[in-house]
Parts: sequence; structure tokens; C-alpha cells
Amino acid sequence: MTKLPKLCSFFNYVFSQKRIVVYSKYNKISKKFFTFLVNEGFLLRMVILNKNYLQLFVKYNNGLPVFSFIHFFVSKNQKIFLGWSQICNLILKYPNLFFVFYSSGMFYTERALKNEKKGGLLIAVIK
Repeated sequence: MTKLPKLCSFFNYVFSQKRIVVYSKYNKISKKFFTFLVNEGFLLRMVILNKNYLQLFVKYNNGLPVFSFIHFFVSKNQKIFLGWSQICNLILKYPNLFFVFYSSGMFYTERALKNEKKGGLLIAVIK
């Protein structure tokens, strides 16, 4: 999980340069995370190249990227686990942010965890 922020560090460059196609290294976590972003509508699609790299197509709307920043909360020494009630409070406090959680080997939105009434590891926030 701690490698994920390094694998996604290119997003700031993408937003400033308005690039449509970017490449990232392939591993199981990055594949799951980018598949999650495709399913949630933040990326257009993902293509696996030579089982070493992923080709990501960034989604734009009227010339602007669909999301403007992504901030990760996972580091070597710090992990934030939130329970169901804490997730509900987080949604009420920050309704315009999109939170990404990791639980049971899968990535979840805050709404999915709230509906299932379970907690998870806070991975990222997207705006």
C-alpha cells in the first residue's frame, strides 16, 4: 500500500500539462486502484502493456480533468483506519470530497462502506 502514492505521483504533472495518456508501473495494487478509478469515472480506461506497465487514459470534461487533485494518506509509519460511524461523520463534514478506502482486499467509496456498515483504511481523497 505504501508504494501506491509513488506510483500515482504523475497526476500533478498530468493536470498541469493536460496530458491524455500516462504510463505507470504494473503491480497488483496499482492495477486494482486504477481499475477502481476507471469504474468510478475518474479515468477513461486502462490498458496493460507487457505486464510491466499500465497505460492510463485521463478523462477530461470540457477541457478540464475530471478531478483536480489526489492526496494519499498511506505512508510507512501512518495508516488511518476508520470505523463505520467515523466514515458517516466524514461524509457529513466534507460532502464535496471523494474518499477512497481499502477493506477486505478491495477499494471502496465512502458511500459503499457506509451502506455495508463497515470500516476501512483511508487511502486517498480526490477532488
